[in-house]
Amino acid sequence: MKRSITKSFTMVARISGLIAIGLGIVHLGAGSASVSAHTFFGVLLVGAVWALAVQIRSSAIGLAFAAGAWGFILPALGMAQLNISPGPAQWALRAVHVLVGITGIALAEIMAKRLLTTRAASQSVQASEDAPSLREESPTPE
Repeated sequence: MKRSITKSFTMVARISGLIAIGLGIVHLGAGSASVSAHTFFGVLLVGAVWALAVQIRSSAIGLAFAAGAWGFILPALGMAQLNISPGPAQWALRAVHVLVGITGIALAEIMAKRLLTTRAASQSVQASEDAPSLREESPTPE
């Protein structure tokens, strides 16, 4: 069950992140018509990354902390764009916002991979502990 939850949050992060990036690009040409949709998908991305961070917190606290901090930085950069006058600084801020958004998708992928490999390894260890040993089952020659 946890495996499917991890995969679901990873897919939400992938899809919402790509849609948010696409809507951000559309926003550059079309004006403010797509800002609310862009924000919605950005919030979905942050929520998915935070959900994965909650899952991984016991095995990788540093990664979980980084994901938590990232979830505050991304919207802060987005909101900062509303208060900056057009010019080179605004384009630099937009570029940083895009890079931080892509970093969120990468964080989701990293956390999901670590969660899935850790679970697979623990399941194989559990299975080997539960399996009877060949040495115990084979008859001893007398």
